[in-house]
Amino acid sequence: MNTIEQLMIQREKELNDLLKKTRKRMKQAPAGSLRIYERNGNVSYYSVVHGKAVYIRKNNIKAAENLAQKSYDKKLEKRINSEIGAIRRYRKTIAGNIAEDLYPSLPKYRQQLLKQHIITDEEYAAAWLEKVQRIKEDDPLPIRYKLDPITGFYTEKGELVRSKSEKIIADKLLHTGIPYVYEMPLDLGKHGFQHPDFTILNVYTREVFYWEHLGRMDESDYLERNLGKINDYQLSHILPGKQLILTHETEQCPLDTRIIDEIIYAYFF
Repeated sequence: MNTIEQLMIQREKELNDLLKKTRKRMKQAPAGSLRIYERNGNVSYYSVVHGKAVYIRKNNIKAAENLAQKSYDKKLEKRINSEIGAIRRYRKTIAGNIAEDLYPSLPKYRQQLLKQHIITDEEYAAAWLEKVQRIKEDDPLPIRYKLDPITGFYTEKGELVRSKSEKIIADKLLHTGIPYVYEMPLDLGKHGFQHPDFTILNVYTREVFYWEHLGRMDESDYLERNLGKINDYQLSHILPGKQLILTHETEQCPLDTRIIDEIIYAYFF
């Protein structure tokens, strides 16, 4: 499945969810419609049922709000249905005609004669993973604390990580098909080397992000060490909210997995 089709499927899902909410509100909407009069800056609201207009008093403004919402939802329902129809027609028309799909469809002997072709997201992701895996294997500096199979956690991909929260993050990235490498060395120039918990590729934009999970923020030594690490990132122009993703927890305030979902959706879809 190509990237465009994935985006279309995601958009259609969002629209269908919105459509359900809109129709639910419409079922609960009051009878009639809203009529608004404005004169010299004064606004009056009327409820119109079977052609008869009834003045809505200011202490009953909720009635005007409900009727306004009803009118909006009717128009919104039409817009949503129109967009869903357009998406379905587009997917039907474009199927098998994506530019990136041409090269893989050619025989290998013909592919070998071509100097250039459009690199698909899948090809780009595979090449990126191969590259960063080599960087990890050629790590010039040892990680400060070695991974311990006894205290660590194995992800669904079979790799060992340091904490349960990191396992959750890794598994969610895996399930959503987002390429990542765990604890890849990152050269920050004069600020030394770091090993971000996760180095992640946004397949659609081809940008690289770094995700640090700060799991023991209630421990003073850990906090001080990691604040220094964050400073090094920022001085190297890797900024929180941009290339740098930060999550945190303490023993009394564990990581909410819903936050992981929100971050993944915001950064990678």
